[in-house]
Amino acid sequence: MQERLLKKVVSKKKLDGYLKEFFDTYYEDIPPFIHESLEEDYLYGLGETFAPCYVMQFYDEYQLMLNKYNLYLQFIELLKHNHPDLSNMTILDVGGGLIPSLGRRLAKDAKHVMVVDRWLTDKNNPTNLEVIKKEITCASELPKADIVIGFMPCEVTNILVEHACKTDADFLLETCGCVHDDSAMYHDPMYYWYAVRRFYENRKKYIEEMVASSNLGECIELDSYKNIPYTIYTNKTK
Repeated sequence: MQERLLKKVVSKKKLDGYLKEFFDTYYEDIPPFIHESLEEDYLYGLGETFAPCYVMQFYDEYQLMLNKYNLYLQFIELLKHNHPDLSNMTILDVGGGLIPSLGRRLAKDAKHVMVVDRWLTDKNNPTNLEVIKKEITCASELPKADIVIGFMPCEVTNILVEHACKTDADFLLETCGCVHDDSAMYHDPMYYWYAVRRFYENRKKYIEEMVASSNLGECIELDSYKNIPYTIYTNKTK
C-alpha cells in the first residue's frame, strides 16, 4: 500500500467536511490566494507523504497527519534535543503562516510563544501564545526572545537569522525549497539550476557569516532530519 501523510481513517469525504469547517471558522482570516490554493491542494495528503505548509496547517488543525510524517513534531523534537527544558523559555516563530500550528504545539511546553506573520489568525490560540500580525520587513522590528525559530519561512529567512544573531538568541531554522531570486537568469530555463545552486550557496554563506560574527558559537548545518526534506540550520554555543 502506498505511504501517505494522512491517517488511514481520513477519506476524501471527511476532508471535504473538515475543509468546509476550516473555511467557516477562519473565513475572515484567509486571504484569497490561500483559499484558492487550499481548494486545489487539500487532497495532497491522500497520496503523498508531504504537503505544502498551508495544507499541513489545515491538516494539523484536525490532527489528521500520521506522527511519522508530521514535520511539526519532528521540528519540535529537534528543538528539544538542543533545549530539553522550554518551561522558562520565550520563543519567537518568524513567518508562522496562517495558522500558528507550530506555535500552538510549543505553547504546551514553553513559557511564552510569539508568532509573527501578516496572515496569522488570533482565533483558537492558547493564552501564552501571542500573535503579532504584521508584515516582516526588517530584523529590528522583531521582539527579543530566548530562541528564534522558523519553519520554512521563505523570504524572511535572512531576517530571522539576522535577528537571532544581533540579539544573541539561539535559533533553529528549517529552510524551504523556494528560490527567492529575481535575477534574469532565474527566469531563463537555460540557467535555472545554476540560479538555484547559486541561491542556496549564497544563503548558506550568509547564515555562516552572520553566526561567525555573533556570540552564537558554531553554525550547524543538517541536510535533513528524519522526514524533514530541506536543509536545517542551527547554532551550537561552545
